[in-house]
Amino acid sequence: MQITKKDISGMARALLDFINGENISDVRHLYSRFGRVPVRGVPDEEFLEIDSRPSEQGTSAFTISYCSLGNGIPIELRINPSLSYLMVIVKSGELFDGYNGFLIDTAGNTIQERTIPLTDFSIVRSALEELV
Repeated sequence: MQITKKDISGMARALLDFINGENISDVRHLYSRFGRVPVRGVPDEEFLEIDSRPSEQGTSAFTISYCSLGNGIPIELRINPSLSYLMVIVKSGELFDGYNGFLIDTAGNTIQERTIPLTDFSIVRSALEELV
């Protein structure tokens, strides 16, 4: 199924609601939220997965994935505080300004990424607000 910009907007809104509702203002606040997190107001087939994964140069990145059964991961945030960057990855049938497409899935969605210098957690909110 092709994912639209409107779909991504709704998912970005859900991510923002989660971050604001949980008062997350620093990446360290994510430690206590690792695992599967339900998304308010959407079917059980959609949820957030929060964890830490190996990243570049021996560092780790916090990953917040919006998971959608049948669509995979339409939006993902990778936050690497050691290397001071935020990577936003979206998967959509439509292209986003400022994002670099690097793969097309079998449904015709282009996987696109944008890397942003990370100075503080407000950058994460700003990146999501741009998608809403």
